[in-house]
Amino acid sequence: MTSSPQNSRQQPIPAAVLVPLREHVDFLVRATDAYDAGYTSEITRCAVVLRALYHSPAPFMSWLARADGLQGGFLSTALPRDAEGVGRYGSLVITANFDGRSIYFCALDSAWYGRWVRFADWWNEPVFVDEVKKELSRRDLVLAVAAKDGGSNLDPSLAIAYARLAAFESGGVAQDAMANANASTEPVTNPERAALRQVAHEALRTLLPPYRKVPQPTNDPRLNAALAKGIERPASLPFAPPIRRNDPCPCGTAKKFKYCHGSI
Repeated sequence: MTSSPQNSRQQPIPAAVLVPLREHVDFLVRATDAYDAGYTSEITRCAVVLRALYHSPAPFMSWLARADGLQGGFLSTALPRDAEGVGRYGSLVITANFDGRSIYFCALDSAWYGRWVRFADWWNEPVFVDEVKKELSRRDLVLAVAAKDGGSNLDPSLAIAYARLAAFESGGVAQDAMANANASTEPVTNPERAALRQVAHEALRTLLPPYRKVPQPTNDPRLNAALAKGIERPASLPFAPPIRRNDPCPCGTAKKFKYCHGSI
């Protein structure tokens, strides 16, 4: 991570802010790696770290707010609200059918769509739909999981939302699929975890320009085939407006795109 994430700030970030900020980004990298290796409970640590990085309940400030790092663009891989391909649980979750059951996963860098938006639009964008068709934003997902599962204080306004999220437990489907797969697979999970995993990926892609990751294959060829079919891009889905290599990077660093987030 650069010393001035996501903006063209000229003043250096104080070490008292920069050091813990870098530590939290490192925590997020390690937690997502562990999650992808099969330790799906690590999604709770992802949520706790995302909350520390982004959430600023008055009078407190998040680490990125203290670093003046919320001024540039943030990568959103959520599909447009009216686009074909938005699944049952929203625009960050992909569904694969395997042996008559649904498996939920996220596409990471294989996402069908991507655009850069302001922080407020990214943080508050509806990206998940619960069982009663209520839309939840990235903020809702992060705070609900971080507060309840993370053992922290729970905002009463999120209690009902979390109760619905908790109801998505799959009753052994994830465990059954994992028995047929390599422990390094990510997709056998619950839909809210898949959505939150994609949020964490968006955050890392935004904060670390060279960061890239795609879903890894399992040891089960049939499961791999189901996942590959699930991730096929709908032919009618429009592409996001392209960013030319010599354009300023939309993250806000003032570098050309080819030298920043388009470097790989």
